[in-house]
Amino acid sequence: MAESRVRNTNRNILGGIVNRIVMLLLPFIVRTAIIKIFGAEYLGLNSLFSAILNVLSLAELGFGSAMVFSMYKPIAENNVEEVSALLNLYRKIYRIIGSFILIVGLALLPFLNHLIKGTPPEGMNIHVLYVIFLSGTVLSYFLYAYKSSILTAAQHGYVMTNISSVLAIVQELIKLAVVVIFKDFYLYCLVALPFTVINNLIINYVVKRDYPQYQCYGSLDKGTLTDIKKRVTGLFMYKICYVFRDMFGSIVVSAFIGLAVLGEYNNYMYIYTSVAGILNLLRTSMQASIGNSIAVESERKNHDDFRRFHCLYIFLATWCAVSMLSLYQPFITVWIGKEYLLDNLTMVALCVVFFWGNNCDMCMTYRHAAGLWWQDRYRPVVESIVNVVLCLVLVKPLGVLGVVLSSFFCKFVINSVWASWVLYRFYFKSFKLQSYLQRLMFYLGVFIVTAGIVTGICSLLPLDGVSRLIAYGVVCLIVPPLIMYPLYRILPEAKSAFQFVKNVIRVGIK
Repeated sequence: MAESRVRNTNRNILGGIVNRIVMLLLPFIVRTAIIKIFGAEYLGLNSLFSAILNVLSLAELGFGSAMVFSMYKPIAENNVEEVSALLNLYRKIYRIIGSFILIVGLALLPFLNHLIKGTPPEGMNIHVLYVIFLSGTVLSYFLYAYKSSILTAAQHGYVMTNISSVLAIVQELIKLAVVVIFKDFYLYCLVALPFTVINNLIINYVVKRDYPQYQCYGSLDKGTLTDIKKRVTGLFMYKICYVFRDMFGSIVVSAFIGLAVLGEYNNYMYIYTSVAGILNLLRTSMQASIGNSIAVESERKNHDDFRRFHCLYIFLATWCAVSMLSLYQPFITVWIGKEYLLDNLTMVALCVVFFWGNNCDMCMTYRHAAGLWWQDRYRPVVESIVNVVLCLVLVKPLGVLGVVLSSFFCKFVINSVWASWVLYRFYFKSFKLQSYLQRLMFYLGVFIVTAGIVTGICSLLPLDGVSRLIAYGVVCLIVPPLIMYPLYRILPEAKSAFQFVKNVIRVGIK
């Protein structure tokens, strides 16, 4: 069973890596073409509409994650009736959600101009663009999106990522052709619609082929429904937190500063989310296996795994954050020019937020896998309110830096202690929270030491342009692990953590 979980995790990670490479390189080329041909304001529009639709997607309430969690056990036990009843409920809910998003989304049309400081790009009808974005979101809810829960709960998420990777290659190549040849931004936005349909139809076909026993029929007993409602309530709070902490900032920048600055900010966020996405695929690829382990293994076994995974994950996250700290500005300069640079203080703040967010991510993975959304329902609400207030207060005097500092305050002050307390209070009951918090501080110390040494070495290299980027890249590739590895060996779980990597590689080779 354990080796099967490792094998499924390996497949999910491999599929995820391919998907992330595709979703990093090709959109990067398309994004560069948009900046050169249309300008940063067009990327600002893209980011604004994506943020608005993320807010509207709060209507999803977290049903997807709740359904996947509810399917772990019945799929492991081959309980066809319960999985089919869950699928039936999921389909009904998603149709209601899709209808709600369509109606509310259309109702927002008259207010779009108020979310943009200044005027939109000349000749662009922002209402038409917004309807195109809205259509893509709504279509997904009506076209078998619920079927993906079967693949995720069965630890076969790599199937979805493989499908997405292939379709993404074709989609991005068509987008690039549209931008370069036709120079039509409307057509560029329309390209995504047929691929949303094709993706969902293929997933529906795969699920029907591989899991024909699971059909949409039956109903759930009252106890199961009550349990799902509690989880959905907790997950809704999570979604509120995510949207108002990570999406609200784009809306604030657009409304108070303008689309051009939003485009510059989102160039940095594009790199931020791309690197974070590579790390996140490790967690998301593991989540179904962790959920399965929580369902069948002891608390001690899962706590040992948690410490090992956290150690490995933050090792990689620290390496990435330190590298971003040295490479952000040289990369932006070489990529699109110095005129698109944010100030150094804002860049440093982004890197610190990246590090600390990832420092707490493994805790989040275990909370989700253990289904502790209800127990953690109040924290996201508090975090969201604080973030919104801080964003609105700080954006005028500090600009983009104010938005970044708002996110950091919420993650560092509210998220760290409260969220980890929930995990240790309701699942790891036999273990001390203090030990976990001490490790967070230890990892922070290692990050500061490593960042100081690496940036110091890079500052001694009197280079510019591409040569500076390459030289800094070599330093960031070699130096951080040499500093971190001996420091991490102080932790008792480090030995088993690095041994786990060797085991995963061994199973993967088989």
